[in-house]
Amino acid sequence: MKRFLIAVSLLALSGFVVCADNIGENYEGGGVVYGGSGYLYLSLDGYWSASLDPWVSFLVADGFAAGVGIGAYTNSISEKTFRVSPSVSYAFGYDPDATAGPAHRVGLGTEYRIFIDEFGDSSSNGSLTPFYAFYYFVAPRIAPYVEITGVAIDYSSWGGVGVSAYLNVSFGMSFYLPNRDRVIGGAQK
Repeated sequence: MKRFLIAVSLLALSGFVVCADNIGENYEGGGVVYGGSGYLYLSLDGYWSASLDPWVSFLVADGFAAGVGIGAYTNSISEKTFRVSPSVSYAFGYDPDATAGPAHRVGLGTEYRIFIDEFGDSSSNGSLTPFYAFYYFVAPRIAPYVEITGVAIDYSSWGGVGVSAYLNVSFGMSFYLPNRDRVIGGAQK
Protein backbone atom coordinates (compact mmCIF):
# COMPACT_ATOMS: atom_id res chain seq x y z
CA MET A 1 0.00 0.00 0.00
CA LYS A 2 2.85 2.36 0.88
CA ARG A 3 4.51 1.80 -2.50
CA PHE A 4 1.20 2.42 -4.25
CA LEU A 5 0.75 5.78 -2.48
CA ILE A 6 4.31 6.81 -3.34
CA ALA A 7 3.79 5.86 -7.00
CA VAL A 8 0.51 7.80 -7.21
CA SER A 9 2.14 10.84 -5.56
CA LEU A 10 5.07 10.80 -7.99
CA LEU A 11 2.72 10.41 -10.95
CA ALA A 12 0.61 13.36 -9.78
CA LEU A 13 3.67 15.56 -9.25
CA SER A 14 5.06 14.64 -12.68
CA GLY A 15 1.97 16.19 -14.24
CA PHE A 16 2.94 19.55 -12.78
CA VAL A 17 6.26 19.42 -14.59
CA VAL A 18 5.30 17.67 -17.83
CA CYS A 19 2.46 20.04 -18.77
CA ALA A 20 4.37 23.16 -17.77
CA ASP A 21 5.01 26.05 -20.11
CA ASN A 22 5.52 29.15 -17.97
CA ILE A 23 4.79 30.77 -14.62
CA GLY A 24 2.16 33.11 -16.06
CA GLU A 25 -0.26 30.22 -16.71
CA ASN A 26 -0.35 29.52 -12.96
CA TYR A 27 -2.14 32.80 -12.26
CA GLU A 28 -4.78 32.68 -15.00
CA GLY A 29 -8.40 32.45 -13.90
CA GLY A 30 -9.67 28.89 -13.50
CA GLY A 31 -6.46 27.48 -12.06
CA VAL A 32 -5.96 25.73 -8.74
CA VAL A 33 -3.04 25.91 -6.29
CA TYR A 34 -2.33 23.26 -3.66
CA GLY A 35 0.11 23.84 -0.86
CA GLY A 36 0.93 23.49 2.75
CA SER A 37 3.37 23.81 5.56
CA GLY A 38 4.07 22.02 8.77
CA TYR A 39 6.62 21.49 11.48
CA LEU A 40 7.86 19.15 14.17
CA TYR A 41 9.52 20.65 17.25
CA LEU A 42 11.54 18.51 19.66
CA SER A 43 13.26 19.89 22.77
CA LEU A 44 15.96 18.34 24.93
CA ASP A 45 13.61 18.20 27.93
CA GLY A 46 11.19 15.87 26.10
CA TYR A 47 8.59 18.45 25.05
CA TRP A 48 7.43 18.17 21.44
CA SER A 49 4.86 19.82 19.21
CA ALA A 50 3.73 19.27 15.63
CA SER A 51 1.57 21.10 13.11
CA LEU A 52 0.27 20.32 9.62
CA ASP A 53 -1.44 23.01 7.50
CA PRO A 54 -2.57 22.02 3.96
CA TRP A 55 -4.50 24.54 1.81
CA VAL A 56 -6.04 25.00 -1.63
CA SER A 57 -6.71 28.20 -3.60
CA PHE A 58 -8.89 28.74 -6.65
CA LEU A 59 -8.05 31.49 -9.14
CA VAL A 60 -11.37 33.25 -9.60
CA ALA A 61 -9.82 35.78 -12.03
CA ASP A 62 -6.32 36.41 -13.36
CA GLY A 63 -4.10 36.91 -10.31
CA PHE A 64 -6.98 36.84 -7.78
CA ALA A 65 -7.48 33.74 -5.63
CA ALA A 66 -9.90 32.57 -2.95
CA GLY A 67 -8.73 29.73 -0.80
CA VAL A 68 -9.21 27.70 2.32
CA GLY A 69 -6.83 25.86 4.58
CA ILE A 70 -7.26 23.42 7.41
CA GLY A 71 -4.76 22.80 10.13
CA ALA A 72 -4.04 20.72 13.18
CA TYR A 73 -1.62 21.17 16.06
CA THR A 74 -0.78 18.88 18.96
CA ASN A 75 1.92 18.60 21.59
CA SER A 76 3.32 16.32 24.29
CA ILE A 77 0.99 17.67 27.00
CA SER A 78 -2.11 16.71 24.98
CA GLU A 79 -3.12 20.21 23.88
CA LYS A 80 -4.77 20.25 20.47
CA THR A 81 -5.86 22.96 18.07
CA PHE A 82 -7.92 22.59 14.90
CA ARG A 83 -8.08 25.45 12.37
CA VAL A 84 -10.12 26.50 9.34
CA SER A 85 -8.61 29.40 7.39
CA PRO A 86 -10.39 31.04 4.42
CA SER A 87 -8.43 33.73 2.53
CA VAL A 88 -8.37 36.00 -0.51
CA SER A 89 -5.17 37.08 -2.25
CA TYR A 90 -3.59 38.75 -5.26
CA ALA A 91 -0.41 37.59 -7.04
CA PHE A 92 2.02 40.06 -8.64
CA GLY A 93 5.66 40.70 -9.52
CA TYR A 94 6.31 37.65 -11.67
CA ASP A 95 7.54 37.27 -15.24
CA PRO A 96 4.65 35.50 -17.02
CA ASP A 97 6.98 34.04 -19.66
CA ALA A 98 9.59 32.66 -17.24
CA THR A 99 9.83 28.99 -16.34
CA ALA A 100 11.50 29.72 -12.97
CA GLY A 101 11.80 32.75 -10.73
CA PRO A 102 10.07 34.83 -8.06
CA ALA A 103 6.43 35.77 -7.49
CA HIS A 104 4.68 37.69 -4.71
CA ARG A 105 1.27 37.39 -3.10
CA VAL A 106 -0.59 39.66 -0.68
CA GLY A 107 -3.88 38.89 0.94
CA LEU A 108 -6.21 38.82 3.87
CA GLY A 109 -6.94 35.66 5.79
CA THR A 110 -9.28 34.69 8.58
CA GLU A 111 -8.76 31.82 10.94
CA TYR A 112 -11.17 30.07 13.27
CA ARG A 113 -9.53 27.90 15.93
CA ILE A 114 -10.85 25.38 18.45
CA PHE A 115 -8.53 24.64 21.39
CA ILE A 116 -8.72 21.50 23.49
CA ASP A 117 -6.43 21.59 26.53
CA GLU A 118 -4.85 18.71 28.44
CA PHE A 119 -7.97 18.44 30.65
CA GLY A 120 -10.35 18.13 27.69
CA ASP A 121 -11.77 21.65 28.09
CA SER A 122 -12.37 23.51 24.83
CA SER A 123 -12.60 27.13 23.73
CA SER A 124 -12.55 28.93 20.41
CA ASN A 125 -11.13 32.07 18.90
CA GLY A 126 -10.31 33.54 15.55
CA SER A 127 -8.41 36.27 13.79
CA LEU A 128 -8.34 38.47 10.71
CA THR A 129 -4.79 38.75 9.38
CA PRO A 130 -3.15 40.45 6.37
CA PHE A 131 -0.22 38.51 4.89
CA TYR A 132 2.62 38.70 2.38
CA ALA A 133 4.13 35.64 0.68
CA PHE A 134 7.24 35.27 -1.46
CA TYR A 135 7.33 32.32 -3.87
CA TYR A 136 10.27 31.07 -5.89
CA PHE A 137 9.39 28.78 -8.77
CA VAL A 138 12.00 26.04 -9.09
CA ALA A 139 9.94 24.60 -11.97
CA PRO A 140 6.95 26.15 -13.76
CA ARG A 141 4.45 24.40 -11.44
CA ILE A 142 6.42 24.00 -8.17
CA ALA A 143 7.28 26.84 -5.80
CA PRO A 144 8.54 26.80 -2.23
CA TYR A 145 7.34 29.86 -0.33
CA VAL A 146 7.82 32.03 2.74
CA GLU A 147 4.73 33.67 4.25
CA ILE A 148 4.93 36.55 6.73
CA THR A 149 2.22 37.85 9.06
CA GLY A 150 2.65 40.47 11.74
CA VAL A 151 -0.65 41.87 12.95
CA ALA A 152 -4.06 40.35 13.67
CA ILE A 153 -7.48 41.40 14.84
CA ASP A 154 -8.33 38.66 17.32
CA TYR A 155 -11.71 37.62 18.66
CA SER A 156 -12.38 34.92 21.22
CA SER A 157 -15.08 33.20 23.21
CA TRP A 158 -13.39 34.28 26.46
CA GLY A 159 -11.91 37.73 25.85
CA GLY A 160 -13.70 39.80 23.21
CA VAL A 161 -11.83 41.59 20.41
CA GLY A 162 -8.26 42.89 20.38
CA VAL A 163 -5.33 43.68 18.10
CA SER A 164 -2.07 41.79 18.43
CA ALA A 165 1.30 42.53 16.85
CA TYR A 166 3.80 39.72 16.33
CA LEU A 167 6.09 38.22 13.71
CA ASN A 168 5.27 34.86 12.18
CA VAL A 169 7.35 33.45 9.33
CA SER A 170 6.22 30.14 7.84
CA PHE A 171 7.77 28.07 5.07
CA GLY A 172 5.92 25.77 2.73
CA MET A 173 5.59 24.24 -0.72
CA SER A 174 3.00 24.95 -3.41
CA PHE A 175 1.94 23.07 -6.54
CA TYR A 176 0.08 24.79 -9.38
CA LEU A 177 -2.49 23.27 -11.69
CA PRO A 178 -3.46 25.85 -14.34
CA ASN A 179 -6.82 26.18 -16.03
CA ARG A 180 -8.19 22.67 -16.67
CA ASP A 181 -8.55 23.19 -20.44
CA ARG A 182 -4.83 23.89 -20.77
CA VAL A 183 -3.76 20.86 -18.73
CA ILE A 184 -6.07 18.32 -20.38
CA GLY A 185 -5.08 19.45 -23.85
CA GLY A 186 -7.61 22.11 -24.79
CA ALA A 187 -6.86 24.88 -27.22
CA GLN A 188 -3.79 26.95 -26.42
CA LYS A 189 -4.09 30.71 -26.37
